[in-house]
Amino acid sequence: MPYLGRITDTGLYTAVGFSGHGFQLAPAVGEAMAALVTGGDPADLLDGLHPDRTQLNPVAAAWRNAG
Repeated sequence: MPYLGRITDTGLYTAVGFSGHGFQLAPAVGEAMAALVTGGDPADLLDGLHPDRTQLNPVAAAWRNAG
């Protein structure tokens, strides 16, 4: 399952973790992420895929520990 959205407490937006399905999902993800970054409404396309959905998020932990 991809991680899509803004990582909490950072200015970083992420769209990663597609495995082999990135080419199929790219048009919808691109549209949703563009709406999210520009303050638009990404509709329901990003529900359940937020980077903070897991208790231990290695992407967010690495970002916080880098500084």
